Amino acid sequence: MSTSTERESGWLSSAGPVSALALLLTTLSLSSLLSGVSWLLHALVAIMVITGVGVGLRSLRWHPALVVLGQFSTLIGLLTAMFSTHAFLIVIPSGATAGDFAALASGAAEQIREAVPPVSPPSGMLFVITAGIGLVAVLVDTLAVTASAPAACGLVLLALYAIPASLSESLLPWWAFLLAATGFGLLLTAQRTDDSGGLRTNGLGPAALTVGGTAAVIALLAGSSLTGVGTEGRLPGELGGSQIGYDIDPMVSLRGQLDKKTQSELFRVRNLPDREGLYMRAVTLRKFTPNKGWSPEGLMAEQVDSTVLRQPDVERRPPGTLSTVSIEFVGAKTNWLPTFGLPLGLPNPQPGWNYDPEATVLVADQKLSGISYQEHVLLPQPSLEDLRAANGPSTVDPAYTQRPEVDPRIAQLARDITKDKTTTYDKARAITDYLRDRGRFTYSLDGPGKDTGDALADFLFTSRKGYCQQFAAAMGVLARLSGMPARVAVGYTVGFNSGEYRSITTGDPHAWVEVWFPGLGWQTFDPTPLTDQRVTPPAYQSDRTPSASPTTTAVPSPTASTATPTRPGSPDGSKDDAQNGGVTPTAQQQPNWPLGVPVLLLVVLLVALVVLSVVSVRTTRDPVVRRTRTAWGSVSALAAIGGVAVLAVFAALPWWVWVAAIAGMAFIAALVPMVARSVVRRRRLRQVAAGGDGAAIAAWRELRAESIDRGVAIHEADTVRGAARRMVKHHDIDEPGREGIRVLITAVERQWYSPTPPDSAELAASLHAVLASLRSRDPLSFRQRLWPRSVLVAPPSYDEAALEEPALDGEFSTV
Repeated sequence: MSTSTERESGWLSSAGPVSALALLLTTLSLSSLLSGVSWLLHALVAIMVITGVGVGLRSLRWHPALVVLGQFSTLIGLLTAMFSTHAFLIVIPSGATAGDFAALASGAAEQIREAVPPVSPPSGMLFVITAGIGLVAVLVDTLAVTASAPAACGLVLLALYAIPASLSESLLPWWAFLLAATGFGLLLTAQRTDDSGGLRTNGLGPAALTVGGTAAVIALLAGSSLTGVGTEGRLPGELGGSQIGYDIDPMVSLRGQLDKKTQSELFRVRNLPDREGLYMRAVTLRKFTPNKGWSPEGLMAEQVDSTVLRQPDVERRPPGTLSTVSIEFVGAKTNWLPTFGLPLGLPNPQPGWNYDPEATVLVADQKLSGISYQEHVLLPQPSLEDLRAANGPSTVDPAYTQRPEVDPRIAQLARDITKDKTTTYDKARAITDYLRDRGRFTYSLDGPGKDTGDALADFLFTSRKGYCQQFAAAMGVLARLSGMPARVAVGYTVGFNSGEYRSITTGDPHAWVEVWFPGLGWQTFDPTPLTDQRVTPPAYQSDRTPSASPTTTAVPSPTASTATPTRPGSPDGSKDDAQNGGVTPTAQQQPNWPLGVPVLLLVVLLVALVVLSVVSVRTTRDPVVRRTRTAWGSVSALAAIGGVAVLAVFAALPWWVWVAAIAGMAFIAALVPMVARSVVRRRRLRQVAAGGDGAAIAAWRELRAESIDRGVAIHEADTVRGAARRMVKHHDIDEPGREGIRVLITAVERQWYSPTPPDSAELAASLHAVLASLRSRDPLSFRQRLWPRSVLVAPPSYDEAALEEPALDGEFSTV
């Protein structure tokens, strides 16, 4: 086929929209790395716009190279409009736009290094996602349409699918594979243009769909039932560094920002006494690096080969409660095995479990999930007198007394806070009270804010706001500077009391400080200013008398698929730690679906309407149909905008209103083809009744549309007599109908070759006779009435064998 012919017909290819759908289905696999819907909306906009521009430019017969250039330029304009504040007319980049893009890309690189999947992507990551998916969309569209090689797109889609597959330590969800395989299968069956300008398939057809679908199902079942082939261990990583499901990052960074916006149950704890000052420790951090934070460097874990755990060098056990606590992993997958208080033993230790008595850390050689274990534990509950009397030489590891190199102002602050304090308890209490002073520091999810290069100094002297990471890290440093052995502990609060157990969720990660007391060991101090009832500091932290049964709030147990109930806020309106703070604290609000759905529908409907309107208008020569389709395209666009506006209003209404509204819109949309066919029919019949030029052609086109609605393939290039023979044969038209067809044929040929128009009354009567015969001999089914083929399906190709059918008993061989 010549290049010109390719340009004239290539824009009609279905490979472009199908390749866009395949890319979108493959893009959904990124949901294992990204949370929320904002990233999906950005990717969807990029795919739809790039595909729409490709269809539009090919309809204008642009050279393939110019089409690619146009798509790339459109992507630049789209990125400029979405992410740059320095632009001309919103979409035209300026000299500063490149700087905006560079800053976003640089920020995204840092966010990718620090984030723990699944993350809610900030603007930098959204920019990279939109740009990357947009470039992939250009490549896929070029391969599928311009190069007529949709199968080659599989390599591109595979590369995209490999991103979450390589970064996830477990198999991706089954539906991610199924959607990607479905998209590629659709690509293989995508239609493209043949040499004659018609539409034909790639020759794969139903057989390919059957084989491909069967292969996808077999692969899916095999991957689910046979030995799992994940990616854990395929990429290098540190112990506890990368995470699956929900885990906590042991590297407490002062610049850490919240990244999870989901609520899921992680652990269930049984037999835990109902009292204050209890925290579930996952790991302790002994080394502080300026401007980076605390790390668990120097762990000396040894194999647990006995039910009794080795204890640190303590002269005597602190007063407290002995208990056997049961911990069940529900949604967590981590190397760190959380413990409470002072672990004394494990009734059933497993191979590969290791314990560091100095760090009080229990850790496994590999990530664990779905397990349960018991801990024999001493839950310390010393009195104020015990703590103030705990003086003497320290036997703790010197690593816990190492003074960090910090800004001199911080060292001076430590001296000022602890001046006139003589005991370890009074110093620790003074630092805790200083940081918990709400008139001095503010609890905030936004973190320290301003960054001058020293995050700790920024927190203590400039922003004075943060969440538990910042408060715990600051107290750990101030305690070390005051001469106290101290470490930062990372773990969880004790969650909700559900009756039979305490449920610990993704809203419960927390950080606090543990200070060493001679003769008593490590004792907890929580410097984060919170009022959550599930975060109750030890009684000795606030001069309270220890209570055996503090007040707690019993709430239903959250599950991995349901949101955690809202917790009480603080009196001053600030959010609590379980909701807003912690090592990886989680915001309670869910993704803004009510706003996302209208935006999604707006983009999809408008772009789809533009593409379909261009295609539908360009694929017919009938002026009546062209005018009708153009009008309906405009009406549909207005209806789409109005529908989205209505949905936006419904955002504040109950869910059943949404369901009813969507069902109503779906019902109306299902009626659109039937209504459009009725409008076209009425216009043609009026034109036939009025007579004059074009009446015979309108009558013939109406007859042809009626035949197409009944499943007969009639092309616009068919001769009138050949098409008439096919109608008579397939519809079993009776004699009055055949006579009417003869009159119609004569009228059409007279209009073509004679200056005298046919008689309008005779023409209308003949058309009605033929239509009556069709209704009686071959009535339309309900589906054919609801979705008429003449409206929904483009005319078939020239190459159908039926075009050369012989005449029926010589009928219509002569006029």
